[in-house]
Amino acid sequence: MVWWVRTDPCGLFSAGLTSLLLIYAQFVFVWVVVLPWYGLSWHVVLYTALSALAFVSHCRAQFSEPGVVPLERKEARTTPHALKRSEEVIKQRRIHPRDLPKRCKHCHVIRPAEAHHCRLCGRCVMRMDHHCPWVNNCVGLFNQKYFLLFLIYTGLCCIYCGVMLVARFVSCTRSLRQCTVRGGHVALCVINFVEALVFGLFVAVMLFDQLQAIFENTPGIDALQNRRGVQRSKMENLTAVFGEKLSWTWLMPFNMPQSLSKELDRELDNAACLFTVAQQRRKVLAKQRADKELARAEAMEAAILKRAESGGNGALDDDDEAMRMHEEQLDSFYSESEDRIKRRQLNRDETEFDSEEEEDVDGYLSDEYEYYDDDYDDGRRHLD
Repeated sequence: MVWWVRTDPCGLFSAGLTSLLLIYAQFVFVWVVVLPWYGLSWHVVLYTALSALAFVSHCRAQFSEPGVVPLERKEARTTPHALKRSEEVIKQRRIHPRDLPKRCKHCHVIRPAEAHHCRLCGRCVMRMDHHCPWVNNCVGLFNQKYFLLFLIYTGLCCIYCGVMLVARFVSCTRSLRQCTVRGGHVALCVINFVEALVFGLFVAVMLFDQLQAIFENTPGIDALQNRRGVQRSKMENLTAVFGEKLSWTWLMPFNMPQSLSKELDRELDNAACLFTVAQQRRKVLAKQRADKELARAEAMEAAILKRAESGGNGALDDDDEAMRMHEEQLDSFYSESEDRIKRRQLNRDETEFDSEEEEDVDGYLSDEYEYYDDDYDDGRRHLD
């Protein structure tokens, strides 16, 4: 299946310009510099091979699906064993709440924590690093190998072309009579040299950035969010990108190992299990929260009635006033969270929270609830 992003005019222009510059550099290097100088030599063969590999890598990075999360997945293998394992992970808090799978509010799919939604592609992309306009596509699980090879081969072409242009310039300064670069060819060579210099520096920076992200197992989007991947060796991270153990096929932009497809399926299965368990746990915690709120209200009412029966004037002392303000803040927070959830249910028949609401409610249920309970118990003992 050919994947082509047509919603970004800037990306379409940049990707087309990149292809034209590769073709232009090939023409100048072969027909203007090398053939009039050395004839049909190994320089032509080597540079043509590098240029062809760079061009194919660019096309594969542009027209390959980057690893999108399917909009409709027929079989989500949420086996009882997997659900039980996911429940143990959540109960033991071996996973941070923000690393739990969430339902994307744009394309409405259950996405793993390593997936991010791309506005230009309109889909959630697994292990998304960034959206690159020069390939008019996201760099993700399925095409990061092609993008990395594109940077490597383009960088080699820039170095090779720049060195040959400098060598040709030096040879022409030594013997002007034997120099075949004249007239309009000089302008073509100057433009090609500027292209090699600028693109070479740009590709070197991008290649360093990609290798750093791969070695740290932290894609660009995750790094911006201060999230870090599982620490592994550099070879393990490279193997995860190329989808197979070290071999000569790492250098060939012609195939995508099936292991990457299996990895995507495995991540989607895990995400489905974690999402199902997390939703069930949220419902249980929400019920517990409602029961405790009801018990709290009944306790407060009983305390007020007891004071009234004992002949108190009902005035609240300083501790009671602080307790009342504490209760009002808690009720306000709970009411605002409920209002946000109801608005989402009116807009779309879904029960999931968005990321901000999930963090608020999960934090309330896990940490803040115990804090409020302790304060409330102290208040009850004081009233009693």
